[in-house]
Amino acid sequence: MNTQTHNQAVLEIPTAPVSAEGVDAKGRPLAVVPTRVPWLGLGIFAVTAFGLAWLACLPLWFSDEGIGDPVLLLACGSAMMFTPLIASIIASIV
Repeated sequence: MNTQTHNQAVLEIPTAPVSAEGVDAKGRPLAVVPTRVPWLGLGIFAVTAFGLAWLACLPLWFSDEGIGDPVLLLACGSAMMFTPLIASIIASIV
């Protein structure tokens, strides 16, 4: 029976056993530490996210009211929030 009260509970996080050869200098498993930065994927993500966000807000510059139209502003702003999602999907495929 556990004699600890709810104020003295200890949180135990289960960890997977890792051999000494399979860890880096900070103790992280080498299987999850990338060997290099994926610059191509990062560049594709950044260009796609910024480009799609700009295209989503392009109607604001071509409309007569611009940001004075609350419906268009809400629609463009909502569409712009999905551009990083689309960019991450595209970057992970490439």
